[in-house]
Amino acid sequence: VKEVFDRLNRNARKLTPQELRHAKFDGWLIGEAEGESGRDEWRTLGVVTNARAKRMVDTQFISELMLLLLEKRVLGFDQNMLDDLYAKYDEPADTVPELNTDAFTERFEKVKKYILQMNGEEGKVAKHSNGFGNFYSLWGLIALVENLPPAGEVANRYVAFMEKVERLGAQEDLEAFLRDAPAGEYSGALTYLRNSRGASTDLGPRNERLAALSAAILGE
Repeated sequence: VKEVFDRLNRNARKLTPQELRHAKFDGWLIGEAEGESGRDEWRTLGVVTNARAKRMVDTQFISELMLLLLEKRVLGFDQNMLDDLYAKYDEPADTVPELNTDAFTERFEKVKKYILQMNGEEGKVAKHSNGFGNFYSLWGLIALVENLPPAGEVANRYVAFMEKVERLGAQEDLEAFLRDAPAGEYSGALTYLRNSRGASTDLGPRNERLAALSAAILGE
């Protein structure tokens, strides 16, 4: 029945891929992602908006954040791959029996709480991370790196780095600006900026942005 419904919707009124997943899946991952999208924290962080919620774009993105933790690596964006991973984690007791869903939930909440601590009452991190590309890179850093410095310290480094990225992005003559800047001062920010344009959700650009961000914040 789900397959028939899925095919009908693909050939009638255009639904978004996430709306189709909502119709097709009813297991663990879809439940976790849809439950999360209704939480106020994601609005605080700029991930969920009314416009995104209407077509479940926010739910799709939150599921990408979950999959980064589940797969323990950055993933390039691909709708067919998301379908496959939704199927993989629909009934994890059958397909990935080694997965401890309680431990996953605890880790997911820990990453989210850390970013909320970084954001603080003044929302200083959300000002720079509210785009999906920027937030995915920040999430990847916090999710994949163990033993991070205190959240406030990381927040200050993040804001300083993103201000450099935004400064570069605002230049009409970027080459002239870089010629006048101290050698190497903007190298990481430039890498991040260049990989934020074009096919920025591909695996290569996502990994490049994460590497540049990690180097700026952790000195690696």
